[in-house]
Formats: sequence, C-alpha cells, structure tokens
Amino acid sequence: MQVSDPEYVAARGGWGIVEWAVDSRGQMPARELYLNLPDEDKAKVLLLFKRLADFGRISNMEKFKQLGEKAGSKRRGIWEFKSFQIRFLGDFRPGHRFILAHGTDIKKANALSGSDIGKAIRILAEHDARGSGKR
Repeated sequence: MQVSDPEYVAARGGWGIVEWAVDSRGQMPARELYLNLPDEDKAKVLLLFKRLADFGRISNMEKFKQLGEKAGSKRRGIWEFKSFQIRFLGDFRPGHRFILAHGTDIKKANALSGSDIGKAIRILAEHDARGSGKR
C-alpha cells in the first residue's frame, strides 16, 4: 500500500493527506461508508476532508472536534468529523497525515455510541500494526 494510491487517499492538500485506515482484514470501513453515501452527502464530507488536508485544522467545532480521553484513547484522543448526522472518526499521524478509521450515519441516535468509538480505536491500532502508520 502506498499513500500515492488514490484508493487510500480521501483528500490531499497543502497541509498534508487525509487517508483511509486499513483494518486487519485489509478493508477500509470508513471508505466503504463514504462510497455508499448519497452524492450530496459525499460532497459535503469531502469538503471537510479537503479543508483538513489544506490547513491541518478545521476551526468549526461543530464540524471537527477532538473527543478526548472519554473516547477511550489515552493518547491524543479520537477526532470526529461531523456533517449533519454523518460522522467519521480518526486521528492524526506523523508526516502531516490524518487517518479516517470509522464512519457512521446516526440519524436515529443523534450521538456516537461507545461501540463506534471503540471500533475507531481498534481500526487505528490495526492500521498502525499493518505498518500503514509508519510512512
């Protein structure tokens, strides 16, 4: 797997790269959700990914925020992209990279579940263990 492969890159910009995490089975769960979204929702989410790739941050905390230790990560915490009820979870990695691990469309619950956060943490760990996190 190479970061230059388009299937692994969600967005590329002046700050760095937003890429899809690869789990232990070789799948990209966040990318799978993204590809199944309606085109209108894809466009909105992609704008958020591109903004992060361009600037390394998104100042609107409604659209991008750190979930912190309550999310179960003892490191820096899991970050959440939010576009209406669609959420994508991931974390920063060295080399100006943000890794998208898990996504969910939570129209009914209006909040992330602990299991969604746990999945994101697990997928990030699997991604790093595969060597993907060491580019």
